[in-house]
Amino acid sequence: MDQNEGKKSLEPHVLIFPIPFQGPVNCALKLAELLCLSGMYVTFLNTDHIHRPLLRYTDVLSRFSHYPNFRFETIPDGLVHENPVSGDRFEEVMEAVNGVETSTPVVSFETISPSCLWTSCFNLRALIESGHVPLKG
Repeated sequence: MDQNEGKKSLEPHVLIFPIPFQGPVNCALKLAELLCLSGMYVTFLNTDHIHRPLLRYTDVLSRFSHYPNFRFETIPDGLVHENPVSGDRFEEVMEAVNGVETSTPVVSFETISPSCLWTSCFNLRALIESGHVPLKG
């Protein structure tokens, strides 16, 4: 084994597997870029369904070609690729992700902003009941 090969195996390596919807994928790509800039190796795992339009309609390949420590991988998803993934499949996707047992450390986090989380999860009902939402005028 050459000296560089041994050094590469000691470098931190992160697998990013976002929920296969466009918003979380975009946020996860930004995180992947920051991790690459810090010198970490990043493997970005997409389902086929989300990866195809990502390659077709964005410049993601040229954007990440500057990072030799980044790579894309895809897995099959069993979805019809001509149809968009709708929000009603969200629970099904989450159950599948949560059902996987692994010895690899997993960190899950929300990709929406704190203000959006605060509004939608904690205060939207109160804003509607008080008449502040929907906005008038």
